[in-house]
Amino acid sequence: MVKINFDAAVSEKKMSFGMIARNSDGFVLGGAIVEINTQAEWTEIKAFKESILFAKNRNFSDVLFEADNVSMVNQINKRDKDITMMGHQINEICKLLKGFNVAKICLATRCCNRIADFICKRDLADNCSLNFDVNYSADIHDLILNDSCNL
Repeated sequence: MVKINFDAAVSEKKMSFGMIARNSDGFVLGGAIVEINTQAEWTEIKAFKESILFAKNRNFSDVLFEADNVSMVNQINKRDKDITMMGHQINEICKLLKGFNVAKICLATRCCNRIADFICKRDLADNCSLNFDVNYSADIHDLILNDSCNL
């Protein structure tokens, strides 16, 4: 199973999201940093959609999506009861989950999502967008090593 942690960050009128994908051994398979221009409440939903597309483009079959936004995770997991515009958008995004053998979304504590959090906050500060596979910057590498030592 591939685990994709994702997060979004908002600062004034700028928003970004970051994600990191790891296999069951903790090996980094890739990630992304993308600056987006949307309303603040939609940033986490957009991060979820981009994480699904990232997994599909890499042909991952079993995926666990982790986010630290309890409201969004609840909205996704109870999407059949939400008749708002956001609920409609979530339903449309969740249609992208078809084709995976296993696709789950669950809540991750902030400490478990710190790499994705760091990636999207760094993007806001640096005004950059980036997709990466196994080649990533030293600051991300240091966080990954620290994270794997604390498992």
